[in-house]
Amino acid sequence: MNRRFRYSCLLIATLLASVIANPVAFADDGPEETVLESKVTEVTLYRTQALVTRTIELDGEPGAKELVIGDLPENIDPATLFAESDSGVEVRAVRYRARAVSDSPREEVRVLEQEINDFQEQLRVNEKQIDLLKKQAKYLDKLESFTAPTADFDLGRGVLNAETIEQLTNFSFGQRKEILESEVALTKTQQSLKKQLELAQRKIREISNGSTRQERQAVLFAQKTAAGKQSIRLNYLTNSCGWSPAYTVRAATGADTVRIEYNGLIQQMSGEDWDDVKLTLSTASPALSAAGPGLAPFRLTLRPNADPFANSMGGMGGGGMGAPNQQQAQVMMMGKPSDLKSLMRVQSEAIRGNRVATSNADNLKTAWTINNVVNNFDCLAITSDTPIDAMPIGEAGQAGEAGQAGEEPALSYEIASAVSLQSRKSQQMVRVMAEDLDSEFYHIATPVLTSYVYREAELSNNSQSDLLAGPLTVYLDGRFVGRSEIPTVARGQDFVVGLGADSQLRARRELADRSNQINGGNRETSLDYKLFIENYKDTLAKIRVVDRMPIADDESKIRVTLGDGVEDQLSKDGVYVRTMLPKGILRWDIDVAGRSIGESAHEIAYSYSLEYDRQYVASLPSNVQEQQIEYNDLENTRRGGKR
Repeated sequence: MNRRFRYSCLLIATLLASVIANPVAFADDGPEETVLESKVTEVTLYRTQALVTRTIELDGEPGAKELVIGDLPENIDPATLFAESDSGVEVRAVRYRARAVSDSPREEVRVLEQEINDFQEQLRVNEKQIDLLKKQAKYLDKLESFTAPTADFDLGRGVLNAETIEQLTNFSFGQRKEILESEVALTKTQQSLKKQLELAQRKIREISNGSTRQERQAVLFAQKTAAGKQSIRLNYLTNSCGWSPAYTVRAATGADTVRIEYNGLIQQMSGEDWDDVKLTLSTASPALSAAGPGLAPFRLTLRPNADPFANSMGGMGGGGMGAPNQQQAQVMMMGKPSDLKSLMRVQSEAIRGNRVATSNADNLKTAWTINNVVNNFDCLAITSDTPIDAMPIGEAGQAGEAGQAGEEPALSYEIASAVSLQSRKSQQMVRVMAEDLDSEFYHIATPVLTSYVYREAELSNNSQSDLLAGPLTVYLDGRFVGRSEIPTVARGQDFVVGLGADSQLRARRELADRSNQINGGNRETSLDYKLFIENYKDTLAKIRVVDRMPIADDESKIRVTLGDGVEDQLSKDGVYVRTMLPKGILRWDIDVAGRSIGESAHEIAYSYSLEYDRQYVASLPSNVQEQQIEYNDLENTRRGGKR
């Protein structure tokens, strides 16, 4: 028994010694980590994020590989990491990890951190030197407080040594002078060091977002199935970056085309530099929902309540599919025809929410809200006596999707050449396109509002790209004339660009005559106006003169009639006749000869009459906000061109 026990102990000891001597022989045969270099090759820049693609070249023999890709940016969204590969290599999994490091992984950040440390060290030394000077000054104060009483005592005894006193005095003042000069020099140095320190700290804030002492890596588990070199593409979303459109219009008097330059203003604070990348600017959102709202049945019932909307909206805020928020629930509970604008706002918010609803629960919740609003619109169409053309039914969905929701089309612009964009706080610009657009130049005069006559150009977007809404800088004949904005313009669509006021044209309006008379129980008022356009140029000017006549909220109570022959003189432009004339806007397209000044100024005469119950007085309606919305829509239609 003892022999067997000793043999077992000897065998265990031998095995332990073998493990200690050669641990690799007993380790797992898993792949070792391989750190590979990567290069940013493609970037799709969205409005607030970017999809970055890094390319990794993988060489070697087939087998399992564990690849480490470092230097990932500090603003990366780790949940969005994914990889693609060529044939010959299969990526099995991608993992993100962050490790604390003593120095920043970015070279430019390390340089700035070293500068900051140097400046801080110099400031500490500077403060110590200033403290030493203060101690020297205090010591001199003590020395003087000792010397003065001693001198008085010696003087009283008649043994005062004048030469010694003089030496001490000169020494004291000499030392104070040196201390003062040194203190002034050190203070100047301190101020300079503080400025340099602030500058370095500002620089590091501009190129980083705080957490610089972390190394961010992607770990790829891959199976290489073929020998040779293959490529792997690592993709991820990064934040703190985006873009917005900006335009420059260059026009020349008398030209048939206008040069439009479309630029992208880039904000790039992702934490990594994009050098020589293929850049695509996109208006899409990487967080968009892939599923749209489903259509719910439209159920009706009969109720004794005279208001068909009394209970129709209750389901919006109740049950498991409640409204997105309490405010919406309160709006929906109203559910009356007078609340159509509020319902449209609710629908707009729900449509926006549905567009980014990535979970099934959120999709159903927002879709039910949209369906319930539409049910109310359709119920109104059945029960209301309101004229169809006065109801927003049919426009609700469009307004929710395109107007009030503020959405824009999902467009992509591929930049033709490689682009380099550094990670920094200041804006950077890239040229998206530059095109000569067909144009029609004219002037527009609104004498009821202003005597100035403005230049305008109606442009046709004959480029190969849609234009997004954005700020506009305008030049005419090489001179800056002002700033404006353009709407979103589709390919082939027309839009209007203002080119500033023309100082050689003037316009005015005069009330030529007014008459009032009573016809039975009605009052009839007639007004005659004259419009004058002066042209100080030597050449003819094409001018669109715009004025207005009143329109009644209720035509059965106020009858407005345009004077004889006036309508025949108005513009025959199809868009104007369809959209502006029904709103009471009058437009004349005229040619004003050169030097039409004073008595020879171009004159337009028109008149209109109003007839209404004599017991009433004509006044302005109180729905000012609705009128402003109507005005905004009308102007947006005009400036957006033909639709």
